[in-house]
Amino acid sequence: MFIMRDLKSRYKNSWGGLIWLLIQPIILLVIYTVVFQKILGVKWGSQSSGGIDFALNLYLGLLVFNFFSESIQAAPSVLRNHSNLIKKVCFPIRILPAISVGTSLCDALIGIAVWLVIYSLVMGLPHLTALYLPLVILPLILLAMGLCWIIASLSVYMRDINQMVRFVLMGLLFLSPIFFPLNLMPGDLQVMLSFNPLAIEIEMLRGIMISGIAPAWDSYLSFLLFSSIIYCAGFYWFELTKDGFVDVL
Repeated sequence: MFIMRDLKSRYKNSWGGLIWLLIQPIILLVIYTVVFQKILGVKWGSQSSGGIDFALNLYLGLLVFNFFSESIQAAPSVLRNHSNLIKKVCFPIRILPAISVGTSLCDALIGIAVWLVIYSLVMGLPHLTALYLPLVILPLILLAMGLCWIIASLSVYMRDINQMVRFVLMGLLFLSPIFFPLNLMPGDLQVMLSFNPLAIEIEMLRGIMISGIAPAWDSYLSFLLFSSIIYCAGFYWFELTKDGFVDVL
């Protein structure tokens, strides 16, 4: 109910309504493709399809980052925006940070549907490895949820968390292989970026959706374990600190 209300309120009284969920990613895709592929000359593969390879790869990278970014950016203010509910004893406040994750996930799923349509029209039927999609996005959801619990809790006591989150996300935008393939980076930077959770997610997603390659299971299980630890730690931290929310808010 909260997720649906959030989606509707975001586009309330706009002429396009929920259609903006489809329009926005396409507009961003066109802008980034023109800037990075046409102006800066970043190449992806053979580019035999007139740059469509670049656009398809870029779109998947943006989907991952936008989901993570929108989820995390909303976390610092979610408890303050619902302070009236926190004062109600029977309300399970642990679900409040999940609102941004759920809303961002709906946006991402719509974006994936748009990507599949474009890919099918231009390149033909998607690879069967696309069926791994639920497994591949699961670690990212767990990671985002765990971090949202931690950030939402800390932001109640520390107002500077919101500013810190913006800087970190800005850095992740350019330190993740969104606008360029990972193999373009120098060897030492490739090793460093391989520990970036978003880089792992983007590479796995591109592998199953574009290259037809199943995830490397050792890497996937390590990422899933890491995300599960963050998820459990975030839940434990939120439950540990939530009793003081009412006094501060």
